[in-house]
Amino acid sequence: MKNKFLILVLLGIVSSCTNYTPVFDEFVDIIESSDPLNPVESMMIDYDTPRDIMIYNTDSEGSFNSITSRGSNSSGNLSGPSSVNLSFDKEENLIILTTQNTTGSIYSGYEQWQDTYYLEFNKESWTYDDDDTSGKRYGVGFSDIPTTLRGTTGYRANIRVFEDRPNVLSVIVFGGGNSDWSVSSRYYFKGENLIEKFQKIREMINEIND
Repeated sequence: MKNKFLILVLLGIVSSCTNYTPVFDEFVDIIESSDPLNPVESMMIDYDTPRDIMIYNTDSEGSFNSITSRGSNSSGNLSGPSSVNLSFDKEENLIILTTQNTTGSIYSGYEQWQDTYYLEFNKESWTYDDDDTSGKRYGVGFSDIPTTLRGTTGYRANIRVFEDRPNVLSVIVFGGGNSDWSVSSRYYFKGENLIEKFQKIREMINEIND
């Protein structure tokens, strides 16, 4: 009887310590090995203004530090622009999204606020496919993730790539339940087919979770 109990305890420990580090490492490699696109090259819109402003930050040795892109946020019927910085905590295996946001309207006024979100590959991560007006999307979903810097809990997140725009990576964090808010941004890379690389991450998650 003691042996059976010990086996159950050991199985519980093993299942609770599932290793998602290889998934995190694979995602880090995708970002660090991809060449960022100069937004002015292909994202010009009306009046020759860039659709997105991307800043690729490196350390003193020229290695990847973070990447910042201009995105947007919404809260109920209000919305506004956001700056979303993507970086990594390699000791804790976290994707870090540091945001600076403006939310409001000309009628209600505008509020500026910041928050930092921590995305973690874990047993609550999942994969999904869906379609939007421009084609198919392949995503990874996050839940059961750490509290934000401001203390927000219960939020979720998606990271996805697009069949018709294989060099674009999209991130979005959003409130769960009755909390209607989101912060999102996109990152653009030169000549990359991110779908093939991203599919490997999805396959790894599915294999671990099976």
